[in-house]
Amino acid sequence: MKNLLTLFSVVFSTAIAQNAENTLDVYEPITKNGTITDVEQQFIQIPSISQILSSTAAAPIVYDSNNITLAGWTQENLEFINTLEFDSNGVQCSNCAFSNDEQLAVTEISGFGECVGGFCEYQDSDCYFNVLGAYWYKCIPDSLNDEVIVNDGGESLSEIAPSVALFNAPASSDSEFEDSEIAAAAENPVDQTNEAPPVIAAINSESGCSISISDFVVSSINTTKNYDFKNPINIPCTSPDFSFEFDINTTSDLFVAITDSLGYYGDNGRIETYLGFSSEEFLINKGKSTPPTSPNTDSNASENTTSPFKGHIEIKYTSNVISLWVNGENEVSYNVKNFTPADILIAPFTGTAAISNFVFSCSSSNSCPTSQSSNTNTCGTTSTVGSFSVTSSPYTKMYNFNSPIV
Repeated sequence: MKNLLTLFSVVFSTAIAQNAENTLDVYEPITKNGTITDVEQQFIQIPSISQILSSTAAAPIVYDSNNITLAGWTQENLEFINTLEFDSNGVQCSNCAFSNDEQLAVTEISGFGECVGGFCEYQDSDCYFNVLGAYWYKCIPDSLNDEVIVNDGGESLSEIAPSVALFNAPASSDSEFEDSEIAAAAENPVDQTNEAPPVIAAINSESGCSISISDFVVSSINTTKNYDFKNPINIPCTSPDFSFEFDINTTSDLFVAITDSLGYYGDNGRIETYLGFSSEEFLINKGKSTPPTSPNTDSNASENTTSPFKGHIEIKYTSNVISLWVNGENEVSYNVKNFTPADILIAPFTGTAAISNFVFSCSSSNSCPTSQSSNTNTCGTTSTVGSFSVTSSPYTKMYNFNSPIV
């Protein structure tokens, strides 16, 4: 590990990119359209040694040809690493400025290897590190092969959330559209979106009421306790009593916040649960938080907060008492007054946390939201939307994410 650390230090201090100085162009799989994988192009900064090691040393993840679909790709897609083109590999780029039969850019990182589309090969090992998703493809170098998590789950692309960006701040832009996105991120550096929000996957009201939420991943790579304020998990129960549980695979301690309709920084405060897995310290408190003026970086994070943990979490809210359960053990409870829960936020202290099998349980079937499969139209009112126009220029299929139809 020491030798690899030294090598990485040399590698990234002398990195030379062919396509743009200190930047990589990477591609994120967005959706599956039949046999075609739709991707989006992003430009990111070449990662630093501390970022690479913090994302791999604690709990490195490696995919192979049997399970790379969990990261949104197929084995055929990733042939672009060798062919340097999308045309014959089942990949369609929605916002690329080049055509699918043009060659992809190759970034040479001296002493490390070549990067194509965000997949960087370590020397000639045939092991590729994906800088956007913070995982290895095919294999992992022996020097980092102490603790490897092999993803052998059976989820399909439609059942998982998109991969988490290790470096979520774009490094450069080529259009006014991208410039506006970067400006918005710069004005609010703490409020960074980790990925698409989790959504209701199934509703079962046959026994009480349970609501399943799609699997998702949250990250705090560059900022500690990086809640995704843009995509909170809405509490679907209409009754005051409810509970939620999930399986967690995290690289560090975890925070879970419950907010009312005013949000995390609202006048009514928030309820925050701290899960200190390494120290076995579990706390719940209610109070107000003040928005920070700048992000809290993870450069000085204590080692006591960065131990990986994999287990089952349950939080119950009953008769104004909130209680935390870890692997079936009641760790702490807290009495709550004058608070109406509305949303949930989850964030690891540092690194990433994969959350699966997330289920809400409402106190009765009467408090269950209307089933998504219902064919009954219960809407009693109609609303008129004024005339508007949409355009896709200079890219194809260019949604206006800033102005959705609500």
